[in-house]
Amino acid sequence: MRLRETHVGNLHTSVVLYLSVEGSGGARIAGRIGSRESRHEVHHDQSGDDERYLRSSPQVTVPETTPARVTFRVVADEYAKDVEGLAKLAVASQRQHGYAISFLSEVTVPPGLPFTDKPFADIIRADIKTAIRAKETPSEKTYSKGQRTWTRMVGGKVAANRLHDHLRSLWNWAIEQGYATSSPFLRTRKGKNRLKHAEFSRDRRLREGEEAALLDQANPLLKDVIVAALETGMRKGELLSLVWRQVRWLQNDLYLPGGKTKARRDRKIPISPTLREILTRRQHGMTEGPNPQQFKFGPEHYVFGNEAGEQIKDVKTAWENTVLKAHDTKPERARGGRLSAECRAKLAEIDLHEHDLRHEAGSRKLEAGWPLHAVSAFLGHANITTTARYLNVKDDYLQELTERTPLTLVKG
Repeated sequence: MRLRETHVGNLHTSVVLYLSVEGSGGARIAGRIGSRESRHEVHHDQSGDDERYLRSSPQVTVPETTPARVTFRVVADEYAKDVEGLAKLAVASQRQHGYAISFLSEVTVPPGLPFTDKPFADIIRADIKTAIRAKETPSEKTYSKGQRTWTRMVGGKVAANRLHDHLRSLWNWAIEQGYATSSPFLRTRKGKNRLKHAEFSRDRRLREGEEAALLDQANPLLKDVIVAALETGMRKGELLSLVWRQVRWLQNDLYLPGGKTKARRDRKIPISPTLREILTRRQHGMTEGPNPQQFKFGPEHYVFGNEAGEQIKDVKTAWENTVLKAHDTKPERARGGRLSAECRAKLAEIDLHEHDLRHEAGSRKLEAGWPLHAVSAFLGHANITTTARYLNVKDDYLQELTERTPLTLVKG
């Protein structure tokens, strides 16, 4: 048998094969196999040379790489684009996908390949375990933006759990798409997922006098952001991306479209009197130039932006400085903007994160008597279980409940 010609093109190109066979009796056999309707035509002719040809129908397309041999990176890219995959999640989650792929490209798995270059169907539980173990090891990473350079610690057990969850979702999608037939994330016979670390809900609440100290030390913008976070329970990214079009004065709420929320669901947050005061004050900005003039922001200006209504990407530096000063520590930074080792150690000791304000807001609503399902809707959680694990009540509140006169449930 002689292969005379083989042509494989891209995903939209047919494959043509010509085969010559030395037969007996001078028989000539021709066949056509592979049309979209699965028709098969075979002709037997004694008059010519023995030649069998197999030609796929022009209507049939054959991928250059079959689903069984595509690499992890190819599948991950398809997952990111599919509206039923990563594309349905919030922008922040999509950005985390890019970080995960970048990290996995530096993880080596048998037979000496980067994780992202290994055929998807060949990846086994041991490869997943290797990647997760690499992620749970903290390391120092250097970042740069323009002339500014800084370092931060990345990785850890929580980061490893997030990578685990992301990969598990990717595999579930891949099974639906036919890239895999099973998942390496199946639980053990005892029902435990031994690839994940046990996590405990964070119970950091604002301590007595801490809120006042933060507001006293914060700059005007950060002060408004802190109050707004406590009044709304919104995430930092949701606050900093809020535009005036989302402030609905008549309905007395802030409207968060699904594209801006983590759960990809629309959310409406009531405007409290305290928040209304802040919003009213922030409606006007100042023009730039030698003769600045006050003007009213338009619908696309940012509520918690600069004086021109432009977006402020982050308030991390201001937050760190404020937390340190609120706890009687002077912030000290190197030329690149990085905090000194002493200040970083002090921040770790204080252990107060920007996201803790969201926990505080939800916990205060619960202590004020809001039903758990209402707090869940207020925070925008996808299920009430997350809310129950998310909130923490203070010990003195439990004492207050204990001291209240119990209700008489049975009369007589």
